[in-house]
Amino acid sequence: MKNKNMKMSRFVSLAGVLSLVFKIVYWVLIVALGISVIGLIAVNVLPASIIENGITSNILSFNYSIANIQFMIDQVSLDVASFKTVCNTCLMVMACLSVAFIYIVKQLRCIVEHTLSEQPFNQETIKAVRNVGIGVIVTSIVMNLGLSLINLNVFSVFNIASSLGHNISTQVNINVIDGASILIGLVIILIASVFQYGQSLQEEVDTLI
Repeated sequence: MKNKNMKMSRFVSLAGVLSLVFKIVYWVLIVALGISVIGLIAVNVLPASIIENGITSNILSFNYSIANIQFMIDQVSLDVASFKTVCNTCLMVMACLSVAFIYIVKQLRCIVEHTLSEQPFNQETIKAVRNVGIGVIVTSIVMNLGLSLINLNVFSVFNIASSLGHNISTQVNINVIDGASILIGLVIILIASVFQYGQSLQEEVDTLI
């Protein structure tokens, strides 16, 4: 009995730490979403002259990696339209991913809160577990699609294909399927279904008693 109480105490302590971590991550993601939305508004509302002065006064030089191939983009000057294209794509992807991760973290917080209230296997917890699995699958698709679109824009705006030489053919594939992440999501949904089945059996036993 004493060992059981000690294990329960450790479990509750761990759940409390996780609750705090998820709360911090949740608000960080809210801030990230706010920054991405403000950035989108700023990029599209600011006068073209202000943006042009900003990008022409700074010659861009940075490294970019695609599929483990690293490109050195050096001394590039963008026009306003190209700058907006890249920024809009990156900020839209950031906003969508922030929303997706906020959804997952919210479900995880729900699971932890019900665990702390000693109700880990009620309907709301099971639903939250299932929603985490769905969220993992959706987030995986959004992330892969977003990164593919960013790569496509970078290739186009910075004209990477032509800089590699006339004899080299380049192609950016739009890939939205990540088998590992989808498998993880399906496993989580399966676990939720097992919990649901177990709860149904428990309700039948309680009814018979």
